[in-house]
Amino acid sequence: MVDNMSVIFSLIGTTIGGLIGYNTAIRVSDRKEMQKAAIDFHEAFLDALMSLDQRYYCRETTGENRHRSVYYTLVNTFPQQIKAMLRFRLYLPVDKRGKFDEVWNEYCRYDCEDGPEYPFLEKYFENKWEGRDTREYALENINRLLSFVESAHKSPFEIEMNGYTV
Repeated sequence: MVDNMSVIFSLIGTTIGGLIGYNTAIRVSDRKEMQKAAIDFHEAFLDALMSLDQRYYCRETTGENRHRSVYYTLVNTFPQQIKAMLRFRLYLPVDKRGKFDEVWNEYCRYDCEDGPEYPFLEKYFENKWEGRDTREYALENINRLLSFVESAHKSPFEIEMNGYTV
């Protein structure tokens, strides 16, 4: 009888250990996919950041061409941004998707009466949008989007206290 009990407990322990191992492997795999999607999302914006942010200028652009290049830069990089966004959004926690969608819509749409429900970058075409420099406005929107990438790279074991990660 004692042998039967030890066999039963061994089977139960092995089953529980196997389930825990399987669950952990799935979580690690999902986390790796999420991190890859986050990196791809960040990379989709690198060309735009390098063209728009003065810290990364490779060449000087002045006057009207400087502002129009905001629109053209974003239009040229937008297809890869959409693709990366759609993939990255799948891995965002459900409670963050609404805020992410709000920030994405601020980046690539603006409200028009009976306007289109598709991405629309024309607000970056002129020098100013609602009194703001379009280059600064685009950079602000891009940085807000990229802030979601930072949360994808945080370790589940990191503890934040008073603004510092411990």
